[in-house]
Amino acid sequence: MKKGSFQPSKYRNLLLKEAKKELHFTWQPGQLTDGVILKASPELLAVRVGQSGLSFADVNGTTTRRSAPTAPTISNGTTVTDLDWGFPTSADHGHRLLVTGADDGLKVWSVPRSGLTEVMTVPSLRLASGSAVSSVAFHPTASETIIASSKGLLQFFDVNRTEARLTLTAGDSIQSFAVRQDGSLTASASKDNYVKIFDPRSSTSNPLQSVSAHVGTKPTKILFLGDDPLLLSVGFSKARDREFALWDIRSLASPIILEKLDSSPGVITPLYDPDTRLLLLSGKGDTIVRWFDVTQSTSTKLNPGPSPLFVSTSLTSVALVPKVALDVMSCEVVRLLATSSDGSSVIPISGTVPRKSTLEFHSDLFPDTAGDTPALTAGEWFAGANARATTVSLDPSKRKASMALESSSGGFGSNSEIGVKHLTQSASLAPPTSAVLSSPSNSTKITLADDEGSHRAEAMVVPPEAQSSGGPSPPTLSATVAPSALPIRRTIVKNMDFTLESHSYDLKGSNAGTTNESRGFDASSKLTVFPLQGPGGRLGIWPTAVKGRMPVKIPTVVCGADVCDFQLDPFESTTLYTLSDDGMVRVWKLSEIVASLQAGRTVDDMMQPTDSFRAHSGRSSFILVHPTVRGLLLTASPEMNAPVLKVWDVDTKSVVASFPHPQAILSVAVSPDGRLCATCAKDKTVRAFDLRSGKTLSEGASHDGTKAARALWLGNSEHLLTVGFGRANRREVRIFNATNLKSPIITSSLDTSPSVLVPFYDNDLQLLYLSGKGESFIETFYVDIRNRQVTKVNRASLPTIQSGVVFAPKHECNVRIVEVAKAYRLVATGLDLVSFTVPRLKKDYFQDDLFPPYTFASGTSVSAWRGGADVAFSTMNLQPKDLAAVSSIQKITTPQRPKHVFSKELTQLEKRVELMRKMGERANDDDYVMPQDKFEGVEDSEWD
Repeated sequence: MKKGSFQPSKYRNLLLKEAKKELHFTWQPGQLTDGVILKASPELLAVRVGQSGLSFADVNGTTTRRSAPTAPTISNGTTVTDLDWGFPTSADHGHRLLVTGADDGLKVWSVPRSGLTEVMTVPSLRLASGSAVSSVAFHPTASETIIASSKGLLQFFDVNRTEARLTLTAGDSIQSFAVRQDGSLTASASKDNYVKIFDPRSSTSNPLQSVSAHVGTKPTKILFLGDDPLLLSVGFSKARDREFALWDIRSLASPIILEKLDSSPGVITPLYDPDTRLLLLSGKGDTIVRWFDVTQSTSTKLNPGPSPLFVSTSLTSVALVPKVALDVMSCEVVRLLATSSDGSSVIPISGTVPRKSTLEFHSDLFPDTAGDTPALTAGEWFAGANARATTVSLDPSKRKASMALESSSGGFGSNSEIGVKHLTQSASLAPPTSAVLSSPSNSTKITLADDEGSHRAEAMVVPPEAQSSGGPSPPTLSATVAPSALPIRRTIVKNMDFTLESHSYDLKGSNAGTTNESRGFDASSKLTVFPLQGPGGRLGIWPTAVKGRMPVKIPTVVCGADVCDFQLDPFESTTLYTLSDDGMVRVWKLSEIVASLQAGRTVDDMMQPTDSFRAHSGRSSFILVHPTVRGLLLTASPEMNAPVLKVWDVDTKSVVASFPHPQAILSVAVSPDGRLCATCAKDKTVRAFDLRSGKTLSEGASHDGTKAARALWLGNSEHLLTVGFGRANRREVRIFNATNLKSPIITSSLDTSPSVLVPFYDNDLQLLYLSGKGESFIETFYVDIRNRQVTKVNRASLPTIQSGVVFAPKHECNVRIVEVAKAYRLVATGLDLVSFTVPRLKKDYFQDDLFPPYTFASGTSVSAWRGGADVAFSTMNLQPKDLAAVSSIQKITTPQRPKHVFSKELTQLEKRVELMRKMGERANDDDYVMPQDKFEGVEDSEWD
């Protein structure tokens, strides 16, 4: 260490202490293998058990810290190489994102902050890294941003996309990486012994600085020291000595400090607390934890702690516990969690600063620390913004006041979640029925849901002024038992099941990197269309009727420019419309190609469209074929900062109507009767228009989130459904009355996931199907508009992630097996078919209660529609001729047995009371004849 004056620190008397053995976290023998990985959030400790499992423990649990054999875990499926906790997904429902790196890429999990209640095997999202992931971390200030190292690459992911948005070439195999506290810089240490510093948004290949740090053959680990322009590296010298170096990131020509530690062989893990400026070092196999105080003195930068900790067993890996989980009233300024080398336990190590009194909060020891609210969105960071982490106070009194204020304003995403957590726990105590709450008019409504999402409750948070004396008392959550007779449709589908069948497999070159606005996949009874990798906007074509292995070369439609969106014509199932980023709409007639493929003939790529016209001047958003009028298209584009929705007559290539918007349009939906259209825009507004007149009929707030949203009409154009993101990026469903979009009539919170949901609605059964790109499940909900309920019916958990899901029309379902829905599903390696069925005993009969006549649009011409003609509809009877309707079966009534009325047996007390009552009645009855009065007299002679 360089000589210099020692700068006293308020942490100079820090005492590190190993917790008592009964407070160690223990697992079953053999669960914690060598090289165990652990990370802590403010609530939970996550530990790799075995090779592919994750187990959890309460960070501050004191009653028991032994993992039960049946404790729920996460089953990753492949070997977990690293993991990290992210920001909370929602402060009201308490889920936190967890990312795991493995041989098969990245998986994102939404973990309840109170711990798992069941085994999790299906992640919320999968991200394609391209190769095995060695290290992974969440961005320190940007939401939903993940950094992963894979071989010699550093990849930056926005979880809204399955592909990496940025990829840095860092040289040889990356051993470790670090992100500066404000997110501006990224550093990597590679196998070639070079430490490099990048600004990933300015250059993906040329580092700002690079230096050969430690020349040993073992791994080097690096760490930014908070907001200071300092970088720490720990590694090995040529003589295999362990050493650490401190660098000025503005110039890596030579280290500020380079010092040998010892000759132990274990790789050192550095940990740093920017609030206290404490640096802790612990190596694999060590029995000592060293600590240093980082100062800004001109003579020295690191002051070694006078009292390092010697533990009772050798350690393998260590992790820091977030500051908000510490016992600040005991002056605990730092806490480590370390795994023992025998794999039997995780040891808490607490660092405290002695003070005379622990009755008050010592603010000099606890500056404000990083909270659970991200400072930036992923989009803002990728656009070049930097920001320091949002902070919260560790003062318990301030945290309580802050929580009360957050609760009174109804805000989600507060820095302190205890108040909202208490409200959520109170709601969870209610039985699984609809909750009704009366409250003052100036309260704020918060929608709550249980873990399964099957039942909903609404709670009111009363502002402080309403809780003052004289005002109405705070409301309490009360449950109202739902009617015993559920709606018939909900009852008959509540046991709905699903089956998965591989339709086509061995697909090569699938491209999942489509935009949120694009549907990414489409299918009809004759044709499936999906994007392929390669230049020129390639779309793969494959007949629906052909199953099995796909050829190496898939017939392709080459659009000449990157495809923004595409859709098959609902009236001509082999006609394809595409919209490209050059603003061109192209029409492709594919009937001959489909016929050739069905006959097994080889087909060349189609380079020239049947017809085309320019719809917009530049990059466009999406295209929609009118569902009831032939030859009518809707297209949307940002149009040079003047977003617009246009309605086109394809035959004349003319604009029928145009609808300008203040901000980018996210989605559009056309009503079943063909008269109206609805849009969701980036300004968080939903609008309804009359397509013929071009008038705006109504508008209102859609969703609080800024991500993509979807719109869908329900029933006979009377209600509009939107799916989007609420506060704290929690996905939600809202249903509006079409005549008044000012406020929704139903708001149902679903879950927390970055994937955009795509809705499909079965009007016959009132079932809503939701699927998301990058997810591995399809969820079904029953929509009861009359009772204002959206109830979860079924969740189809599938083994692979999907790039798109398209539901087939009802007449394509197999009614003989009671198939109520059928969906085509695009996955990375082919096409799957998901069948939804309802179990029935009498399958020899046609289930006419499930299959009413199928109604479909006949296809009105554009000229007739513009002239005011109503859309023509036709109906199709789905009943096979050889099946009788189940409703025709004569119902057999079972005679009821006569009811017997049994007298109630009295208790001894009741018997005595009844006896006294009868005796009183007799005593007061003058006409009552006593038994002795009926006796006859005796003759006088008989006395003798």
